[in-house]
Amino acid sequence: MIPRMDKLLAISVFIFFFLSDAIAQAPAVSLETIKEDSMSVTERAFLRQKIFDNNNITRFDIPISATTTIISPDPIVLVDISSDKAQGELSPSTDNRIFRIKPTAALLENDFVVVTVVTKKYVSVMKLIAKNTQAVQAVYTIAINPNDTYRLDEFNNLTSGDFQKLALFALTKKRGIHDIKSKSNGLQAWVGNIFIAGDHILVDLSLKNKSNLPYDIESIRFRIIDKYTVSEHISQEIEMLPEYALYDKDNWQFTRQWRNLFIFPNFTYPDNKIFQIEVQEKQISGRKILINIDYTQILHSGMLQ
Repeated sequence: MIPRMDKLLAISVFIFFFLSDAIAQAPAVSLETIKEDSMSVTERAFLRQKIFDNNNITRFDIPISATTTIISPDPIVLVDISSDKAQGELSPSTDNRIFRIKPTAALLENDFVVVTVVTKKYVSVMKLIAKNTQAVQAVYTIAINPNDTYRLDEFNNLTSGDFQKLALFALTKKRGIHDIKSKSNGLQAWVGNIFIAGDHILVDLSLKNKSNLPYDIESIRFRIIDKYTVSEHISQEIEMLPEYALYDKDNWQFTRQWRNLFIFPNFTYPDNKIFQIEVQEKQISGRKILINIDYTQILHSGMLQ
């Protein structure tokens, strides 16, 4: 068994060169270019099925004569620009989480470059199309959404059984957080605990209904959004999808009190953003409640052990 980081490095190098060639419509790098002992046959087959294609590369219109900033939730290890018609640089002062790219004079309107961003956790591929900002609303800032990336830790996924054990253990813990809460329309919502469990973040969410009307949850959204209103040209929101919830949607109706646990792959976000939980009710009344979580509160999460 090779160390986990060696395996991730081998996978990331393979994906990076595979994508670079595939996008350029050149012959794909053979799996045999990776050392035989670096990945098992099963893992190599898995990669063949998961590689990006032209249908799942994210696309953005960018200004033809200005800089676009790409923000990564994790430190960037490697960036490739498919053409010298655009130039870019990493920002070491932000722990390599920000990459700036600007078209050169050679990049004409509707031309594009493909940018591949590699971190230790994922590979993100973006097709950036140059646009005249007078004709179209181009994006000046792009926040990488981990849900749109290829995860390099696919082989270390949390199983449903593992999550059940963690969640049931978390239920035995006393409430440790008392300042993440909200009230609205006869509802109270609070996060009682946030735990770090290996490479995951576990969120303990509770609701209390003070009205006599049963509350039937239509949806629960988890997002990273800007703290303050910014220009409409900026990509402002990242949807975060939990890997598991302790209770599924069949158990999302309650009269008085409700509690559930959600687990996410480990994530980070800058100080100018918040992690927001939005609970929306079914029916015409559609009562909604929001909870906002600063990153400092994530940083102070306890270990689930």
